[in-house]
This record gives sequence, C-alpha cells and structure tokens, in this order.
Amino acid sequence: MQRTAEFVQSHPDSYYERFLSKMDPLACHKAAREQCETAMNTEIDERRFHSEKKTDIKVEQQTQREERSPPKLYPYDTLQTPAETQGIQDITCYLRRREMLSTGLLQFDDHPENYWAWKASFQNAIKDLKITAQEEIDLMIKWLGNESRQQAKRIRSVHVFNPTAALHLLWQRLEECYGSPEVMENALLKKIEQLPKLHNWDNTKSRELGDILQEMECAKDGGYLPGLSYLDTSRGVNPIVDKLPYGLQDKWIATGAKYKEKHKVAFPPFSVFSKFVRQQAKIRNNPSFVITPISTSFKKEKSFKGDNRQIVTVHKTDIPTDTGTAQKCFSKPAESPDKLCPIHKKPHPLTKCKTF
Repeated sequence: MQRTAEFVQSHPDSYYERFLSKMDPLACHKAAREQCETAMNTEIDERRFHSEKKTDIKVEQQTQREERSPPKLYPYDTLQTPAETQGIQDITCYLRRREMLSTGLLQFDDHPENYWAWKASFQNAIKDLKITAQEEIDLMIKWLGNESRQQAKRIRSVHVFNPTAALHLLWQRLEECYGSPEVMENALLKKIEQLPKLHNWDNTKSRELGDILQEMECAKDGGYLPGLSYLDTSRGVNPIVDKLPYGLQDKWIATGAKYKEKHKVAFPPFSVFSKFVRQQAKIRNNPSFVITPISTSFKKEKSFKGDNRQIVTVHKTDIPTDTGTAQKCFSKPAESPDKLCPIHKKPHPLTKCKTF
C-alpha cells in the first residue's frame, strides 16, 4: 500500500486523464483494424519474399548438381558390383554363342575356291566366344560340307583325348585338300573348261564367264596362286577366247592388237582381257538394248470343201509279164463261173464263194 501510494503521488494528474477521458468505440475499432491489416500485409510480403528466395536457391543448387553429375538413365541409381558385371558378360557371351551355333555361320560347300573366304568368316565369328578346342571341332563339323565333314569326323575319332592336336590336324587337312594353291588353281581352271562355247544369244553365260575371269584375276593378283601367271600369255588366253562367239573373237583381236601397239608389249595382260569380257557382257545384258524378234505365224487355211469321191475297191488280178504267156491267156477260153470260181481259181461256183 505504501509503495502504491508513492507511485500515484509521483505521476502528474495529466497521465490519468487519458484513461479517464471518454473515447469513441467505432474510431478505436477502425484504428485497430487498420493496424491489424497493415501488420498482416507486412507479414505476407515477408513470407512471400522468403519463399521466393528459397525457391531460387533450390533451383540454383539443383542446376549446379546436374552440371556436376551426369544424367541418370534409370529412375534409381543402381551401382553394379564387379560380380554383377562379370555375370552380365557371361550371359551375353552365352547368348552370342547360342545364336552363333544356330544361324550365325556359313555352310562350307566343299569348293576349294571358297575355302579361304569360309575360313576367314568362321574364325572371325568365334574369336570372341572363348570356346574350347573340342567345342570348336564340334562347331566345324556342323558347318563343313559333306566330304570335309567325313574327314573331320575321322580326325576327331582318332584324337579323342587330345582335342588341341585334333584341331590343329583338322585345319592342316582342310588346307591341304581345299586351300593349297594347286587345288585352287585346278578348281578355277576347271570352271573355264566346263563352260560350253558361247553363242550370240547366250547373254547370261557371257556374264557368268566375266565373273569367273574376275575371280581368276583377283586370285592371280593376290600372289598366292603363282600358277595363274601364265594367263598373261597367249597360251593361257586363247583357249578362253575360243569359247567366245565369233563376233567377240574379232573384237578381242582388234582390241588386243591395239593394246600391243600402244603399250609396246608382247601380249596384253590378263586384266585387259577380263575387263573386255565383262564390258561386252554388260552391253549384251543391258535391258535397253535387248532386241526381241517379232515372230509372225502363218496359219494354214483348211479346206472346208467336202470330198465327194467314192471309194473304189478292186480285186487283185494277175498281169502277165511275158508276151507269150499273155497271148496264151487271151487265147484260152474263159471258164464258166458256175464251174470255176474266177476269184480263187477253185472248182466251186461263184454263187457259193465264201467271199460274198
């Protein structure tokens, strides 16, 4: 009470007059409302400013994070362990091996001229499969020809417990039978020998001859068939020229003579002759210059007139060749048909003859 009294006495009377004076309630309410609205607007503006600032900061951080790290291909970041990577590689190798065993290789046709191409394709296909020697032998037996497959089976049956030696011996045998230069030379020359003589209308055969000559040219230029070098002479080319039509023979003689005179050589190279044949085959097989002869068929006119001639039948009569016999026959009196048959010359009457 003492402290309260001292506090009241220490303040002037004007301080209490403000509380004691009468005030308008509407004015107070209006002033309080305006003050609340101002405070609320200020707080909203501050929150919006802070939210926009946070959004900008997040966007900037996300952009920096994306620039530092590569884009993700999957929705979840799955890091593969070395064991999983090895497993995926094994599965891939298995699938490739399975596809290769089914449809991935070419079938060898037992033709020596195709052996090296088949071998290159086979080895290129299996180099990444990591297969064993036994598996390679089995794969070769599947994709070899009928004749070569029998040889491979015999070699495999002999070297059952040593597949590495069997594989080495099998490749050696195939090269001896199909890949040696002598065998390939004979196969290519045999193609030319078996080709029949061409005619002016054999356009397809001329293109086939051009393909064979191009194959022989590539084999000769490759250097692994030295026996084909004699094709650069007249002794090697003339048997092939003999199979051409006469018109192409004359053209080749003119072309070869012109080449000899221009280049001062003893005989044109085989490449010139091969190019000449291919060019002529291309011209003859050009559909723009194929002339089909127009065949006119003449039909025979049939006669519709009826044949009104009557069929005449006569009996065989004896004609005498000797004049004396003829006189006797004519001088002999005729027999009566009632006693002697004039047809059979028998003694029965004509009325009872079985012919009638």
